[in-house]
Amino acid sequence: MKKIINSSGFTLVELLVTMGLMAMLATISIAGYFSAVRGMTERGVREDVRSLVRLAAERALVDNLPTAVYLMNTKLREENVETGESERIVGMAVAVRMAGRISYIDGDYLVDEYADWDKTFRSGEGRSSTSQNMGMRLYRMVNGLSGKSCYSVVQDFAEPIKLKMDEELLALNVVTNGSNISVYGFKKQNGGSAQWRVGDPYGFEISSLQLPHGYVFKGGIPSSVGDVTMVGNAHYFFPDEVSGTQYDVSSFSFSGIDVQAYRPGESAPKTVESVSSSDLKDSNRNN
Repeated sequence: MKKIINSSGFTLVELLVTMGLMAMLATISIAGYFSAVRGMTERGVREDVRSLVRLAAERALVDNLPTAVYLMNTKLREENVETGESERIVGMAVAVRMAGRISYIDGDYLVDEYADWDKTFRSGEGRSSTSQNMGMRLYRMVNGLSGKSCYSVVQDFAEPIKLKMDEELLALNVVTNGSNISVYGFKKQNGGSAQWRVGDPYGFEISSLQLPHGYVFKGGIPSSVGDVTMVGNAHYFFPDEVSGTQYDVSSFSFSGIDVQAYRPGESAPKTVESVSSSDLKDSNRNN
C-alpha cells in the first residue's frame, strides 16, 4: 500500500523565513513612515521661517519703517527620568516693527513723548497684582546688537510720570497740570539687558513662531529651564535699501537662517533646513 503524504502545510523553516521577511518589511515600512514624517516637518519648519522673514520684509516696504527678525532658543523643561519626559528645547523667532524713538528716560521708565501710549496701552488701575506683573518685550532696534541687549521686558501698560516744568523735553504729546507735566512711560522689569539711550528706536512684536519640539536655530543652546539664548544679530530690513517704489523684497540684504535638529545627548545639532536670500524672491514663494 502506498503511503499518502499530506503536503498542504508549511515546514518550520518556511514559517521562520516568512516571519523574517514580514519583520523586515515592517521595519522598512516604519522607518520609511518616520522618515517621511520628519521630511514633512522639516519642510514645514522651513516654510514657516521663510513666511515670517517675508512678512517682516513686506511690512518694511508697506509701512515704510524698519523691521527686524530676532532668533532665539529657549529651554522649556529638563529631562525627567521618573516620568519619562525628555528635555525640551525649541527655537523661537519674532518679527518686530519699529514704533518710535525713546525721547526721555526716568530711572526705570522709558518714555516716548510723541506716542499715545496712554491710549494704546490701557492703565494698570484696577488690575490684579498678578496681571500687573505681566510684561512684554520692548525691542531696542539698534543694528549690531545681539543677545539680551536687544530688548527689555517692560510692564504691559503705560503709567503717568510727573515731570517738572524745567525738564528738557522734546514733547509734543504732553499734558500740563500746574507746575508739572504728565507723560506716559513703560517701567522696566527683570528681563533683557538693553542699555537704552535717548533717541534709540524701539519696536513691538508683530508676529512670532515657535519651532516644533527638537528643532532650534543655529547659534546656541540654553542650559537652564527658562533661559533664552539669542541667536546672532537681528536680521534688519530698512526701507531705504529698496530703490524706487518697486515692491520687491528680494532687494533686501539677508544673510540667511539655519534650522537644526536637536536631539538630547547628541554631540552637536545638525543643520536640516536653511532659509537664504533667494527665498525672498517671489518666484520661490510657493516652491
